[in-house]
Amino acid sequence: MPPCPTSQNRLGKGVRRELFLSLEQVTLRLGSRHLLADTNWEISTGEQWAVVGPNGAGKTTLVRALAGRVPVVAGRIRRHRREAAPEAVAYVGFDVNRRLMDREERLAEAFEFSGGAIARTTVRRLLARQETDTPAADTISQFRLAPLLDLEIVALSAGEMQRVLLARAVSASPGLLILDEPFDGLDASTRDQMIDVIQGLMAQGVQTVVVAHREKDLPEGITHILRMDGGRVLSAGPRAILTATPPGVPTERAEPPRVESTDPKKTVLIKMDDVSVSYGTTTVISRLNWMVRCGEHWAITGPNGCGKSTLLGLITTENLQGYANTVELFGRRRGSGESIWDIRQKIGRVSPELQIRYRCGISAQKVVLSGFFDSLGLYRKADDRQLETAQGWIRSLGIEPLSHRPFDQLSQGEQRLMLLARAMVKAPRLLILDEPCQGLDPDNRQRILDLVDAAVARANTTLIYVTHDPEERLGCITDILAFEKTADGRYRTVRQKP
Repeated sequence: MPPCPTSQNRLGKGVRRELFLSLEQVTLRLGSRHLLADTNWEISTGEQWAVVGPNGAGKTTLVRALAGRVPVVAGRIRRHRREAAPEAVAYVGFDVNRRLMDREERLAEAFEFSGGAIARTTVRRLLARQETDTPAADTISQFRLAPLLDLEIVALSAGEMQRVLLARAVSASPGLLILDEPFDGLDASTRDQMIDVIQGLMAQGVQTVVVAHREKDLPEGITHILRMDGGRVLSAGPRAILTATPPGVPTERAEPPRVESTDPKKTVLIKMDDVSVSYGTTTVISRLNWMVRCGEHWAITGPNGCGKSTLLGLITTENLQGYANTVELFGRRRGSGESIWDIRQKIGRVSPELQIRYRCGISAQKVVLSGFFDSLGLYRKADDRQLETAQGWIRSLGIEPLSHRPFDQLSQGEQRLMLLARAMVKAPRLLILDEPCQGLDPDNRQRILDLVDAAVARANTTLIYVTHDPEERLGCITDILAFEKTADGRYRTVRQKP
């Protein structure tokens, strides 16, 4: 592969570039696969880079190599300044969140086995550099973290966790800050604030690499762009020169399988009467009355931390406060002797939390098949009908070439597509999609939206769709449940029409 165009770039006439970090004929290893063969890339001091490209292009693998987290099997990475050393690099990405949640689950299992009290990690403890430290006041203020400090990290929404991880990385005063899709899961207001924070860091001279699927999401301070596709670098150079985005290549896909449902229209699937949920002195949901009937398709909107995830937890049986409230699911009140497995068998779900918990190294096809059994992993043999149904959904998403790859070696966006197929295989009476397009490039984003519209049109599956992105518009939505902030800083729910 020839040197990147940046090798001839100059910061200004007569000004010599000072290399910060460079890749020379590098080949990387992910599991048993060798990726990005013979890759060259030069980053100079003062340059702010973005790495862009579709799902599966190799973006995350490349930037994790900069952080010393991916093995180099050929070539070398040269770190020309001490600020580029692995110990000086701060990396924020989906796998960091996944690793933290894995640690929390292991701690909980260890405490349960030993009979001790569970000591969950709080935001305050996560931000402290040492056990006796307290988070810096300016970091707390900059990222609006004061209300979150004493919350356990397992209780945070995806957007809140994103904010906390970014604050944690910045507080370490890194020599190189790598942000892998830093705006995923953020509401519009928080996203704008995070862009301002990143802009400020760049202005202060913090060397930054941002990974993104959409170039329109990039902060203005980005000076250079590296474009990738198919596991290789297509181009690299100054942003002012690389302005045109190459057109995507559409992927062939089949129609979604037809799904039959025995639910007559207007059957009540969810009924909540005067439901309230509190954590300590904080009320998250207050006196909610809500009914969802078969054939209705609801969008749930609201900012990070307003209670959307709490509401979904009442439906999926993961929030135990459902037993203390009047909540009916599929015609039975919670706590009346129903099995949570009977409830979950009727629900298909895709969410960031599920993706974090699904850490199995089995094939992607087996992950899809596990949807028939509501398991994290596949422990039963699928029959021929189930295999055919799973392949039908995989084909409809255009991801057949990935089906035999290990799930944990897929990109975040590729994993999300497989989890959508997993949610649909059992023909759920209720489909819950919580930020399903998070981590997807524009083509796959539109593919998801088209598929969901087509799928609900071909079945009596009822949809609950959660998103922060106003561009994610589904034609099938019939109702909106909006969380709106009140004068006292709490949230109320308002029913709206699309």
